[in-house]
Amino acid sequence: KDLPINGELVFSEPARLKDNMGSVMVTNIGMGETQNIRFNIPENWNGEKNKLSAELILSNGEKYSIEGNILYSTAAKITAAPTIDGVISPGEWDSGTVMILSGEGMSDRVSDIKYGGPNDLSGKAKLTYDDEYLYFMCDVQDNVFSQKNDLTYIWKGDGIQFGFAYNPNAKTATEVGLALTPAGAIAYGYSSEHGYAANQLLTDFKVAIVNSGEKTVYETAIPWSYLLPEGVSVSNMKQFYFSMLINDNDGGDRLGWLEYGSG
Repeated sequence: KDLPINGELVFSEPARLKDNMGSVMVTNIGMGETQNIRFNIPENWNGEKNKLSAELILSNGEKYSIEGNILYSTAAKITAAPTIDGVISPGEWDSGTVMILSGEGMSDRVSDIKYGGPNDLSGKAKLTYDDEYLYFMCDVQDNVFSQKNDLTYIWKGDGIQFGFAYNPNAKTATEVGLALTPAGAIAYGYSSEHGYAANQLLTDFKVAIVNSGEKTVYETAIPWSYLLPEGVSVSNMKQFYFSMLINDNDGGDRLGWLEYGSG
């Protein structure tokens, strides 16, 4: 028991990870120690929720099963900024990973009305960036569009909430809501990691939301100056933490949401 752990971590799911990586070696983990295991993500990885299954085979022959879920996405740097108009033009959002929000595994309900599948509510989102802005797009399928609220209460109707954190240990994350309200499309700031005023309209954001029947397209350009601490630029930032949800309301009370990345 006091000997270091050595062995091999063998992947069985998802298939793309199994086929591309197969396994990674685990070496010299001492008693009471932890170790981060790094491995390459397949190039064709997408933003779906993937089940992870692996077996840790130790050098002494002992075997341990490992299971969990993986959500992995990237924000691609771009040279031509998208037009924030609520329209997904050809080629405008081709870069980066598609984050797919759909299915029971991402659904959380606060109503007795059960989630009805992708036609009831689903979405495909993307993030891209340049030196000035982080760009966000979400193409939402919703069988009934309903947003009757404004400002603080837009979370009660159809819309999007997302959270950002530069510091993984931050006590407060930056939380923003997007909604097509009776007064128009807005971005609303609920909280800020960097101490900006909470519960206010974010007038520095470029926002466009277009609803057409069961389809709603959300687009926004978010200034990096709002997301990053003073003195930090996107050029020297390696990663940031992001989660989002799509709220669902069919004309009455809030039904629930689809969530990508808990946070």
